[in-house]
Amino acid sequence: MVIVPKKQGDIRICVDLSELNKNIQRETYPMASVDYTLTEFKKAKIFSIIDANSGFWQIMLHPESSAFTTFINLFGRFKCKRLPFGISSAPEVFQKRIRECLKGLNGVVGLMDEFVVHGETEKEHDERRYQVLQRLQDSGWTLNEEKCQFRKKSIKFLGHIISADGICPDHTKTEAIKKMLQPTNITELKRFLGMVNFFKKIVPNLADIAEPLHTMLKADTTCLGVLIKKRHLKELKKVYAILQC
Repeated sequence: MVIVPKKQGDIRICVDLSELNKNIQRETYPMASVDYTLTEFKKAKIFSIIDANSGFWQIMLHPESSAFTTFINLFGRFKCKRLPFGISSAPEVFQKRIRECLKGLNGVVGLMDEFVVHGETEKEHDERRYQVLQRLQDSGWTLNEEKCQFRKKSIKFLGHIISADGICPDHTKTEAIKKMLQPTNITELKRFLGMVNFFKKIVPNLADIAEPLHTMLKADTTCLGVLIKKRHLKELKKVYAILQC
């Protein structure tokens, strides 16, 4: 068991459920990609962010399933009564429950425990938000008041800034890319390209700019210091420097 501090000052208890995960038959449920989710915001001008309070914990486990989550610490044996972090099937189970709850409602999109209600006008947005909140209340879901935001003209969501003007990268993400050191091995290069490709849908000609670096992934070497040309990295970082919202 590991105790991890949260940003808000609370703690998160993490249990190693790796052996249990080997014997779990995961539920097949489609998880929407970030790219697909962002396409849902066409014509949206008003936004509200709704965050489910301790998302997984709002789902009760069947008593028989609960027994399989038993863990031991200095104080004895304990088992989870609610869906814990660390179970491999948890994301699909949670996503299915929350989507079933909001099924049929317009103007609501999201991934996992955070989702956005949006509208082209304040009236449309407010009507949709009321329907979403009413449905959540009727189904027994609770929300995290500190993380919820209502009637905003601009929001940060899934690493992007979304507003009536469009979608662009969150500046904190692009700053992290610009501050990265030049990769010196395959692992570091993959990490760099992974961060860059996160915004591939909204960066013009990114594939052409990054192509020389992708070619280097095939190189049979553990040291890329000689192969990587700084000008390619500078070109990539320059792209994000001009995409600040």
